Amino acid sequence: MDGSGNAYVAGFTYSTDFPTTKGAFQTTNKSAGSTGFITAINSTGTALLYSTYLGGTVLSQITGIAVDTSDDAYVSGYTSDISFPTTPGTWQTGPKSDPLQSPTGFVTKLNPAGAGLVYSTYLGGTGQDDPAAIAVDATGNAYVAGSTESSNFPITAGAFQQSNKAG
Repeated sequence: MDGSGNAYVAGFTYSTDFPTTKGAFQTTNKSAGSTGFITAINSTGTALLYSTYLGGTVLSQITGIAVDTSDDAYVSGYTSDISFPTTPGTWQTGPKSDPLQSPTGFVTKLNPAGAGLVYSTYLGGTGQDDPAAIAVDATGNAYVAGSTESSNFPITAGAFQQSNKAG
């Protein structure tokens, strides 16, 4: 929910007639499989503020959502798609492996109107990566949690665990 009591919902759908709104970032399901969606509903539940698909031509699933104090929606999930929408200059504009073989994670920030991407990046290594949840702090930093099978998942210097120790 945002500060005005509006509800934000995200997930995935196979539907080609999921309700989208005029001016939304993506008004059609481009996928032959599942695709993500983000929907904002007003505080009384009587109207959609916006509703958009988010995905490319192959499987994309949103597994987490958070909203900041400016009403930007942050979503995380995974995709098997090399055409997932990303923005120039972000952390990872393409997957590190064939996502059809190993789905890779993504993190996307959508503007308050649901009409455009503030940023969108892949997040993963060469194995399967599954971001499951996302949170955002007061300064707009996104925090993502999930699982990875990647031995080369991007980590920061000084991280608690420097390598994937799973068998």
